[in-house]
Amino acid sequence: MMVTRISTSQFYQNSLNGILNQQSELTQVQSQLSSGLAVQTPSDNPLAAAQAVVLSQDATMNSTFASNQEQVTNSLGAEENALNSITTTMQSVLENIVQAGDSTMGDTGHQSIVTALTNLRTQLVALGNTTDTNGQYVFSGYQGATQPFQLNSATGAVTYLGDQGQRSVQVSQSLQVAGSDSGTDVFDRVSPGTQAYITQAGSSNTGTGVFAPASVSIANSRNNVGKDFTVTFATGTGANAGQMGYTISMTDPTNPNGPVTTTAWQAYTSGSTIAMPGGGVSFVVPGAPPAGDTFTLDTPKNGVGSNMDLFQTLNNLINTLSIPSNNNAVASAAIANALTSANKQVQLNYDNVQTVITSIGARMNEVEALGNTGTQLGLSDTQQLGNLLDVNMYSATSNLELRQVALQAAIQSFSVVQKANLFSMNA
Repeated sequence: MMVTRISTSQFYQNSLNGILNQQSELTQVQSQLSSGLAVQTPSDNPLAAAQAVVLSQDATMNSTFASNQEQVTNSLGAEENALNSITTTMQSVLENIVQAGDSTMGDTGHQSIVTALTNLRTQLVALGNTTDTNGQYVFSGYQGATQPFQLNSATGAVTYLGDQGQRSVQVSQSLQVAGSDSGTDVFDRVSPGTQAYITQAGSSNTGTGVFAPASVSIANSRNNVGKDFTVTFATGTGANAGQMGYTISMTDPTNPNGPVTTTAWQAYTSGSTIAMPGGGVSFVVPGAPPAGDTFTLDTPKNGVGSNMDLFQTLNNLINTLSIPSNNNAVASAAIANALTSANKQVQLNYDNVQTVITSIGARMNEVEALGNTGTQLGLSDTQQLGNLLDVNMYSATSNLELRQVALQAAIQSFSVVQKANLFSMNA
């Protein structure tokens, strides 16, 4: 039988290794309890450490998106407040236009309306230059640092210095939300899908014809709703010599260089309905328009300088009301026609602002929903990280006591080995 001999040094080394191992495990448990983390280094639990890295990245990304969501919410909130104030101001503009149409209001009354409209125009320019909490202009497109609207106090002209962009913010991995709207989208645009016409009298008209707003009936239309029309008054010839009538020219606004179609001469009766070719669009012109007077029925056009430019509309109306009519029938007719056109244009602008406000509300709701989802994801990530990394205090405390007992046993065992010798072992 072979006997394995163990040297004294081996006894010492084995006992010492046992003490050191127990000390190491005790230290690790103490470190877990003091830090609250079960995984001190990746080697403690490589799988948990790898999962924790992924969860930490997700938490960081979620935090970034939450910050972006707060930013876009603040920007949209500032824009919404401005648009609500713009809505109130435009209501005042419409009230003044209606008041100016009172037939009993003379030139003095019109001058008071001019003062009111001038002040309201200034208010609209100031609101158009609203900034958000970061000092960025909300209606300047991509040019956040550029003041979008400048008012020439001498001429009343308002110049737009922004662009057509919308500043978007990444609010989730797959979604960007526009945190602003350009000034042209607010002040120079009609709501998509609007079926309406803006009627205007020719600037060189010399008669007393005063039109009523155009009527649009989609149900009775055929092919020409959406086209632009010009009604030109002319004296008949031949059998119609000496009789007042009109012709109607039609153009396609989507093809401004396209052909112009003109109807045959038709007799005119004051106050009768003038129907556009193709049906669906008509208007009435009471009064006595002479030969050469024109009236246009145009679809709304978007953009600065178009018939939907709110500031240009106000400027034209202010200039018209500033000229005394002196109870002249022709001048009074021009004012009445200008008021009708402006009323329609501002009303369409007003409707468009409501559309933008609705769009902002939808965007804010979307961001809020993403925020709620992000909060839930954040809580889930935190919980999963805790499950992976956080120490179980009850288990660790029990383990600490166990390691302390084991260390004490190792020390006592070493003490016994240290005292042992050949003679004592044979005793």
